Amino acid sequence: KVYMERDREVRRTGKPIIERAYTHAADYSTDLRIASVFPLHDRRGKLIGTATVYRTKPCDGAIPDWYARIKGAIAFIDRHYAEKLTLRQLAESSGLSPVAFSRLFKRTTQTTPIRYITEIRLNQARKLLTSTGMTLADIAAETGFYDEAHFVKTFRKSRGLTPGEYRRQHNVS
Repeated sequence: KVYMERDREVRRTGKPIIERAYTHAADYSTDLRIASVFPLHDRRGKLIGTATVYRTKPCDGAIPDWYARIKGAIAFIDRHYAEKLTLRQLAESSGLSPVAFSRLFKRTTQTTPIRYITEIRLNQARKLLTSTGMTLADIAAETGFYDEAHFVKTFRKSRGLTPGEYRRQHNVS
């Protein structure tokens, strides 16, 4: 969604986005993402698309206080994604109310805390599907899903195929 919004902005204005910082992507990391999006023109000057350049910048002590609060919650989720996590627990770890935490998390990461947790779980499940012979039930338990059925349903909704199909496409038995 964020990628498409950036592309639409560049297409609408015809002006590039230069060095825009994004505080997090759901890829199991808390580094900043710096994106620059450039309009692409054909020989006649007609806008035909966009090109995006990304770079990663480690967060240091110079980050704003509001980001430090969210970064701590993200790091906590990254370490405890397989556990039952509640919004209240995450908000308390950030020193915020659940409503304020949810609002700040969404503004900072462009996703909700629950969606973020689900994405982290799916990313880890994908790694296990392609690197181990674990059963789907074991992967579901290992990555924090309620059960195998919940895992399969969530994976299919997110990835467009079942975990078994994903595993077969990636040649893992």
